[in-house]
Amino acid sequence: MFPKLFEIDLSWLSEAIGKVVIHTYGLILAISFLAGFIVFLFYMKKNNLSENVAYDLFFYIVISSLIGSKLSLIFVEWRFYIQHPKEIIYVIARYGGVFYGGLLAAIIVSVLFLKHKKLPILKITDCASPGIALGLSIGRWACLSAGCCYGSYSDLPWAIIYKDRYAAETVGTPLGIPLHPTPIYESIAAFLIFLFLILFMRTNKKDGMAFSILLIAMGVERFIIEFFRGDDRGFIFNGLLSISQFIAILIAVSGVVILIALIKKNRLH
Repeated sequence: MFPKLFEIDLSWLSEAIGKVVIHTYGLILAISFLAGFIVFLFYMKKNNLSENVAYDLFFYIVISSLIGSKLSLIFVEWRFYIQHPKEIIYVIARYGGVFYGGLLAAIIVSVLFLKHKKLPILKITDCASPGIALGLSIGRWACLSAGCCYGSYSDLPWAIIYKDRYAAETVGTPLGIPLHPTPIYESIAAFLIFLFLILFMRTNKKDGMAFSILLIAMGVERFIIEFFRGDDRGFIFNGLLSISQFIAILIAVSGVVILIALIKKNRLH
C-alpha cells in the first residue's frame, strides 16, 4: 500500500496550512474515470452517437457519482455522524466513499439527462457499461493503496498484511494482520465483467442487454465479496446483510427485470 503520493510543505506560506498531502487514492480514481470515459467514447463513436453528448454525460456522471458516494458514506456510518455531526463537513475532503451509492446516483442522473435530451437511453447506457466495469476495476487499486475497503482475517497464501500507520490513522486499517485482499478480488471480478461485455457487444445488437448484464454481474460479485470484507459498512436485518449487500441485491434485481423486459419485447417483435 502507498496512501501518500507525496507531500508539499506550505508552512512557509502559513503555519496553519502546514503540509498538504497528495493521496495516491485521488490519482488512481482520476485514472479510473479517464479510462472509463475513453471506453465510453469509443462505443459512442462506434454507434454513431454524438461525442458532445458523451462529454456532457461524463461531466454529470463524475459529479453525481462523487456526491452519491459521499452521501452513501454518511448513510452507512450514520451512527458515527449522529454522534459527531461536525465531521460531516470533512466528508468532502476525505478520500473514499461507497461505490454503489455513487453508481446509483450516476445511473439516476444519467437517465434523467438522457430522457430530458430525448436520447436513446438503452443504447447509450450500453455504451457506458464496459467503461463502468473497467473504471471499477482500476478504482479498486485506489482502495488498496489507501488501505480502505479491507478484508477480514485470512490464512490463505495470498492474504495481505497492511503496515502503513498513516492508513491506520486515517481509515482504520488493521496493521500486522493477514487479511483478504478484497479490493483485488473486486478489481479482478470487474475486469472479467469488462472483458465479457466487450466480447458480448461484438455480436449483440439489442439495446439494453449489455447494461442489464452489467447490473446483474456487478450486483452478484459485490454481494459475494462483501462476505470477505472486514471494515464497517453498516448492517441491516439484525446483521444479516450489509447495506452494500442490500444495494447489490437491488442492482442485480433491477438488471434481471430489465433483461426479462427486453427478452419479452424482442420476442414480440
